[in-house]
Amino acid sequence: MVSSSSKVEIENFDGSNDFGLWKMKMLAHLSNLGLDFALGKEFPKTMDEEKKGEILKKAYNTLILSLSDKVRLHLKVKLFTWKMTEGRDLQGHIDDFNKLVMDLENIGVEYEDEDKALVLLYSLSRSYETLVDILQHGRDTISLEDVVSSLKTKE
Repeated sequence: MVSSSSKVEIENFDGSNDFGLWKMKMLAHLSNLGLDFALGKEFPKTMDEEKKGEILKKAYNTLILSLSDKVRLHLKVKLFTWKMTEGRDLQGHIDDFNKLVMDLENIGVEYEDEDKALVLLYSLSRSYETLVDILQHGRDTISLEDVVSSLKTKE
């Protein structure tokens, strides 16, 4: 639980509670802590870079400490079980995949480009089976850019 000097407690986000409500509470909490600048409020022109860095670091740490360890595991499981439903539009699937990868990166989980490429490639529906075979045939490596550009060309 995150608490401030006024004894406000905010339940850690664990994936099962309401994200919208948690986000509102965290924004209010960061504002109460004087970290509004980290929320997109413009820094004063007179504030030095070191002070800006301190504010951003405090806000980041406050957010990370308010996430349950379950969130990290939940997002990893979601990534590795990611599947495209038949008939789903390709761009929407790619956009959702990229958002999931960014969510993981935002909490400090990073994957090699090739790993992301393979997860996206094997998340595709059966209608892309031939393309998957073509993309992996005769290669030693594959990049996310290769996969995405090949998919967009197919569309």
